[in-house]
Amino acid sequence: MQTKRIQSEGTNNTRQGSNASIEFLQRVERQRLDSECIYPLDLRMHVKHPCKRFSYRGRILWLDTEAHRLFLDGLRKNAGVFTVETYESILRRHADKITEPKQTGGVTDFDGATGVSPSTAPGATVSNPSSAADRPGNNLAIDLSYFEKRIYDRYKITLNMDLIWNGQTYAAETRDISQSGLQLRLKTPIDVSESDLVRVDVMPSVWRQLDHPEINYRVVRIRRLLNDTLLALQCVESEAKDGLAVISEHIKGSAQTAVSEQTDPEDALLTAQALLAERFYMRSTSIMPFFIFDSQDGDSPLRIIFGNQVNLRSLNAFSNAQGGFDFSTLVTAKRIKLLTRLAIRNSKADTLIAVYRSPDHEKPQIVADLECTSHRQWCQLLKRYMYQPFFRVFKVVARVANRPVEMRIDEALAPLPDESDKFVRKLLMDAISLSFVGAMIDVTEQVRKWRHGDHSSEQNTFENPTIYSEYQHSLTPPQMVPIHYIQEKRSEDRYLGQMQVEVDIDGQRYPGKTRDVSAHGLSVHIADSDLSHVGKGKATVTFTKLEARSSSMSRIKGTFRKVPAEIVGAPAAGEQLLRLKISDTPKGNQFAHAFSGFLAKRQSDLRLETSHTLRAVTSRLYSSIFIESTATLPLFIYCRSQNDWTFRLGITASPSPLVDYFEVADGEFDFSVMTMNGRLQRIMQEVIESGSAEIILYLSKERRGDAAEFKIDSLADFEISDESQRSDFVRRAMEHDFRCVKLIVNQPDVPPKAEIEQAIDRLVKLSPGRSKRLKTEFENLIAIGDAVDITGLVDDVWTDGPSQSDAEEIIGLDVEYGIGD
Repeated sequence: MQTKRIQSEGTNNTRQGSNASIEFLQRVERQRLDSECIYPLDLRMHVKHPCKRFSYRGRILWLDTEAHRLFLDGLRKNAGVFTVETYESILRRHADKITEPKQTGGVTDFDGATGVSPSTAPGATVSNPSSAADRPGNNLAIDLSYFEKRIYDRYKITLNMDLIWNGQTYAAETRDISQSGLQLRLKTPIDVSESDLVRVDVMPSVWRQLDHPEINYRVVRIRRLLNDTLLALQCVESEAKDGLAVISEHIKGSAQTAVSEQTDPEDALLTAQALLAERFYMRSTSIMPFFIFDSQDGDSPLRIIFGNQVNLRSLNAFSNAQGGFDFSTLVTAKRIKLLTRLAIRNSKADTLIAVYRSPDHEKPQIVADLECTSHRQWCQLLKRYMYQPFFRVFKVVARVANRPVEMRIDEALAPLPDESDKFVRKLLMDAISLSFVGAMIDVTEQVRKWRHGDHSSEQNTFENPTIYSEYQHSLTPPQMVPIHYIQEKRSEDRYLGQMQVEVDIDGQRYPGKTRDVSAHGLSVHIADSDLSHVGKGKATVTFTKLEARSSSMSRIKGTFRKVPAEIVGAPAAGEQLLRLKISDTPKGNQFAHAFSGFLAKRQSDLRLETSHTLRAVTSRLYSSIFIESTATLPLFIYCRSQNDWTFRLGITASPSPLVDYFEVADGEFDFSVMTMNGRLQRIMQEVIESGSAEIILYLSKERRGDAAEFKIDSLADFEISDESQRSDFVRRAMEHDFRCVKLIVNQPDVPPKAEIEQAIDRLVKLSPGRSKRLKTEFENLIAIGDAVDITGLVDDVWTDGPSQSDAEEIIGLDVEYGIGD
């Protein structure tokens, strides 16, 4: 799948196919209806029957009996989420009881009874996409899930062929070909799906008659670009055919006369780009991933993943009085059940958790939507704890786990000697039992800005939320998994084994035994306890036994005596382990050559040292699954020149609802709101000054006249002159499709050079020029972050609803769906 081109100048291209336009509009409408409803709903004074007060995920709703039934039906249909579709079905059912909605420009405007303002925000400065001067040209989205799957080289050869599908013949041309597959470009849309079987007739590309010109292929990937359709096909023929011979002839002819540029390096380029972007992102993101497993044999169903200093700061919220991390109050059966239900909604709904540690508790306390069932309770919690040093609030997003391409993991497992090894089997079993992936996003600063209201002194007295016994029951505490990339940087095998050696450092001799060895490096256990003062520097190593066994000739004996080495790993506190690298000198190379022959003769009796590789595979597995399943938009900012920046967004094969929101025409996306009005410059100024930055964007997605296109208006938090301006914009935006997006960026943590070179290894062989450009691109990467949907945290959404009074009765809806009493 190629990267998707972002249309940053707005979309002015009218769709020519009416069916495609209708399908696009239907898809956008379905996305809107499936999103979680944030509108206040108060039917009092608008229906004849009495209404009762209900609370749902911290919000207050006033419903009569019939609306209550529709509400519950919607929750059961949508895994416990109050969707826009449910909201509008209630309004339609009560249309004869509520003031009739007005139709303006094809968009339904509801009156004040539902809490949605029908008027355009006066005085609000709405960004105009067509007038943004500092917007970059065409930005590319990085396909983070891309991985090269082919075994054979692919050549850029254009041939005319016919595609036969469902009894119809479509004219096509090859974009590139290989021995086992084709990529075809069709000039017309085609209603074909992945995994469908199609036939390709090669006759248009030859001048002679063939007996069997048709070849069977399976569709493995589809990409639609305007009215063209790009199909990636995999050959499924089990017998020789004339058509296959024609393709082989073209490949043979190209291979004989081709230079390196004629071999298509596109897949290798996209794979290298995806691998590097993934590694940079996982080392620099501020969000904290977690994984939910099917619990077996008493194992914890939850694992918390951390991998860099940025999300380690968030992790400190869970620290206890002893300096460790305590998650025991986080993992309860009820919360796991809630996250599971939210994951089924594909990140279209989420929950909040607050973490705090009062002076009365040694371990952190955790409160979630299950305990704080109203906005008032959340505000009271904030008033009491929000200025304490360990207080943090996280938005928790869960989604069904999408597993990466199997070859990506198989490639990482290849260095391990035996896949039946218990560690490897456990790793693969974990991958099978993984059900859901999630992220904890720090939203403390946004929640602190909530208007807490004027409550009486009695109301200001904080009461700890009522936590029932089913909430108190904790499951096994989650495991901690470091997920920063640990790549195997060695170019040669390392073996476990003990050999007597003598290490000379500054004239002091230290006898010891090797723990592992390779031709150019070794780790040595030193018995001397005074080793702790040794730092990095020069040393010499003598292999006493090998020296004794070698020839009597002094030249040969000297091969294993006083071998020059460098200390690359000084002993840590409490360790007597010294890590050495053989120096690149004539004497060092002489030893390496002789020792590699020694190891080659005995390798069948030696055990490979695989712990480093196993850690690398674990890191690769977890981070790949997280990248495949992410509900945020990874954001990459590049420096084009001084004070001139551009950005890219990470897109996966299964886009999140936030990605879908930015689709403004069929297959075209507009992310330009992130750069207009100097927003990118403002972010980078803060990053340069403090190392991290964040801004809030308020977005409104509106239909562009009668065309099958949309436009996105925006307002940034620093562009707001007063609170009424934001409130007016939010009210107007809620008439269409409103989102609040938080951009969080940090300075990147650059992977080691060996990891970068490893990621682009095959690309170097195919296209050195592209390899160099790719390296330069990532050298210009100066900030990494996430775009996160935090719509439910907008203060206007909370406070625009009906007033709350303790004298009013709160009636519970259905505890099963987290609807509080």
